Amino acid sequence: MRSAAAWLGAGLAVTVDQLTKAAAFKFVASHGEIQVAPFLNVTSGMNTGVAFGLATRGDPILLIAVAAAVITVVLVMIVRAASPICRAALGMILGGGIGNIGDRLRFGAVRDFVDLHWGGYHWPTFNLADAFITVGVAIVLIASDPSDGKSEPRSTHRGDK
Repeated sequence: MRSAAAWLGAGLAVTVDQLTKAAAFKFVASHGEIQVAPFLNVTSGMNTGVAFGLATRGDPILLIAVAAAVITVVLVMIVRAASPICRAALGMILGGGIGNIGDRLRFGAVRDFVDLHWGGYHWPTFNLADAFITVGVAIVLIASDPSDGKSEPRSTHRGDK
């Protein structure tokens, strides 16, 4: 029961990610790219690399293996996390990773559809799994206690050494 927040975060991330990818690709296939706002388009693209299109010539099996290793580390972190907020954020990271691995297994690449831009400058196209991973990492960094209960609090008594 202690990890319920993590499983909720993971389930939400996977579900939202897969539903939005399917909807975006279906809509773009029938209507073309959509301008949502002056800085945001919905498009469709396949990323054979890792985050932000890096390592596009990487071996797909190796990329899946690395992602699976990262997911294993996140699972260990969930078990060890002290706070429900950290567990939920780790669940978001886990769900985002699972969503992208699912794409890579089914399509040989990750489906991306969010195109943020300003003028002629475009951020690399991404998906909501990427957003869940990024937000999850930010929450973990913000919510983490550097002492993590492993160091003793400093004494306020003058006679202690």
